[in-house]
Amino acid sequence: MDDDVYKNRQDQTVTVTFPIKAGESELSKSLEGVQALAWTTTPWTLPTNLALAVGPDISYAVVPAGPNGIKAASAEAPVTGGFLLAADLLGTYAKDLGYDDGAAATAAVTASYTGTELAGLEYEPLWDYFSDTEKYGTQNAWRFLVADYVTTTDGTGIVHQAPAYGEDDQKVCEDAGIPVVLSVDEGAKFLHLFAHGPLAEISGLQVFDANKPITQALRSGGRLVRQASYEHSYPHCWRCRNPLIYRAVSSWYVEVTKFKDRMSELNQEINWIPGNVKDGQFGKWLANARDWSISRNRYWARPSRCGSPTTPSTRARTFTALSPRWRPISAAFR
Repeated sequence: MDDDVYKNRQDQTVTVTFPIKAGESELSKSLEGVQALAWTTTPWTLPTNLALAVGPDISYAVVPAGPNGIKAASAEAPVTGGFLLAADLLGTYAKDLGYDDGAAATAAVTASYTGTELAGLEYEPLWDYFSDTEKYGTQNAWRFLVADYVTTTDGTGIVHQAPAYGEDDQKVCEDAGIPVVLSVDEGAKFLHLFAHGPLAEISGLQVFDANKPITQALRSGGRLVRQASYEHSYPHCWRCRNPLIYRAVSSWYVEVTKFKDRMSELNQEINWIPGNVKDGQFGKWLANARDWSISRNRYWARPSRCGSPTTPSTRARTFTALSPRWRPISAAFR
């Protein structure tokens, strides 16, 4: 995406708890009930949270709730227990977790683990809308995955994964056998499968309008640790400058990765002029070739509405397509 379509935008962020479940491993049993903290600038993607990503070499600390109490907790559903987050970010969350400062939070740490050690741990999902594994294929979901792109630059060092709404999320989850699950339609409105239960209020809402009721549901359910405003660079439509969202669309692919090695071999038999193209621009392109999406959409987003003012009823009408490999076309190269 071109740099000129990015501009600063003020968004609501939330930091949410994900209680770890006891499994067969001794580590999971020792961490049962400890709440992993994940931060996101897109609360509207949380209904489709299917995994948490940790950095392989990042150090994660377990710290109990501090004596001052959890700031964002509601009286009806208090947030208690131990918390898991990157050790380098303890100071950032010290007051939210009930401590006077980072030093006090660090002194209270009871255990530390690398991201690699946490891989495979299971946790309690936020809601159960996609718990039917036969219907949604989510039998491998709601566990810790290791991803190299996770950093401690901001957030908690633990990244919420919604594979339908982010390229990194989709790749990491695909490798773990976790499917793409959609929660919004082509108009960026939440599907009516949310018409019942704790998120009934978001059914039919535009994604940005759903942030507030989702945050309230998190607070009421005792899963909210922090709510804050955040200014960041965000993609906008190059025509009308309305905000975009990433949304997965079903696409047909040619599996170029199956025969790219053969293409590289044949490239060596070509007499290129100038000769540096063989192992230069073209050779490098072949070496890094990816599966080729051949699907095309007749209408890109909603051109008839593009250019209209950004209002609750029209914003997020334009989409940047992120295409999961749902139905690749097998191909052979001879």
